[in-house]
Amino acid sequence: IDSRRKADGSGLVIQQGSIKLASVGFKYPSRNKKVLQNFSLDIRGNESVALVGHSGSGKSTIASLLLRFYDKQRGQLLIDGRDIESYPVKHIRDQIAIVMQEPLLFNESIEDNIRYGCPDATNAQVLKAATQANCLDFVQSSQDQFSEPGVADQLNEDFSALLRMLQ
Repeated sequence: IDSRRKADGSGLVIQQGSIKLASVGFKYPSRNKKVLQNFSLDIRGNESVALVGHSGSGKSTIASLLLRFYDKQRGQLLIDGRDIESYPVKHIRDQIAIVMQEPLLFNESIEDNIRYGCPDATNAQVLKAATQANCLDFVQSSQDQFSEPGVADQLNEDFSALLRMLQ
């Protein structure tokens, strides 16, 4: 997607974090049906938003457009008043946090799964993130080691249930 950007995005920084979708239209390349048609939404900077709707209503599609997994086919998608395509994809993904419907764990340690979003996190930051996610006590009571490899196979079902409760 970056290779198709209209601008190189050099020096562009997301300041306020406001997001505006205006008359956005989108259809997945492999499907005939439009998922979004004339969809509009305004989100102020530093505002948390939950997208709620029936299966197939476009919640995950909106997240995919914001993370630039796909580009919109019509309408406008703006961040801080600038077209989303003017920002480098990596910069956007570093700035936007999305909790998807189904939690995903890699078959690594819980510590590695937490570090995935910030590989250079200190041990203290990893423990703080686990505490903020209300999973530190659960992980420590379920395993002898927080950093035991392959823990996802054993905990995926229980951890997924925990994350759904936190949502």
